[in-house]
Amino acid sequence: MANDSAADGLRRALARAGVPIFVRGRADGPSSGGVRVLLHALAVQTDARLVSAIPCLIVRWPSETFTAIEAVADRLDSSSRQRLGLLHRCARALAISRAPDLEFIFGRADVLAPLALEPQEFPDPETDLGERFIAVAKECDETGLIGDVEDTFDTWLRQLEVDASITSNA
Repeated sequence: MANDSAADGLRRALARAGVPIFVRGRADGPSSGGVRVLLHALAVQTDARLVSAIPCLIVRWPSETFTAIEAVADRLDSSSRQRLGLLHRCARALAISRAPDLEFIFGRADVLAPLALEPQEFPDPETDLGERFIAVAKECDETGLIGDVEDTFDTWLRQLEVDASITSNA
């Protein structure tokens, strides 16, 4: 029961941070300390649905998450740190491949800077507009995390587009 409560708290925090995938909520925009706490809580999660929201958070708040990742990575175990590096690289690929959607929703599409903790055995996210990275990472991923991340990211974008449409028609 305590795990469910903690997961619900993370879902609400994601919604407040502009990633309303699991619950509806008003996006306040997190403080840099809030991003760090949320990112750490997500990075140590075992619930793949919550972990798969990390690239959404990275793309939504690129400068805040960049500094938060550097601060959080040192406090993670090796497996969580590797996964966070992979998810950051995935966020970079998704930001490039979904740039037209991001520009429509946010009025901008940031190119995310690489981090040293990203795995180098995968193609650069800037190759083939991110699609090569996504394809290779999905092939190598035995857990299905990359496919979940892509699905979660696309769901997030569609939800934001619907919200923008509702707001503009109101």
